[in-house]
Amino acid sequence: MNKVDVYRISEDKLPIKYILGIQEQLEAFPDAFDIMYIFIDLATRRPDRHKDTFTKHALMKYFCNDNTHNAQEGLNRALQLGLIEQIKDEPGKEAYKILINPFI
Repeated sequence: MNKVDVYRISEDKLPIKYILGIQEQLEAFPDAFDIMYIFIDLATRRPDRHKDTFTKHALMKYFCNDNTHNAQEGLNRALQLGLIEQIKDEPGKEAYKILINPFI
């Protein structure tokens, strides 16, 4: 399987809500694509620190703005769409691997 490029974002493929920076103000935040954007944006900004994996704990603690229901729904949808796969399912240590970068 080819390694996904999480270190690039093409503005041509980026939904307008990310360009305007308003995604966190929307009712559905964070949806599946918001989650993808959060972690791919981190990887592009800090490639030495962020890779193609992330944890549910990081999503819930730092990025979902207490919208835990939306975050869980977003994770489920990202899994359903094949954007990510779960690589660790130990409770409290759930981890995911990004399979598709929808922004390139």
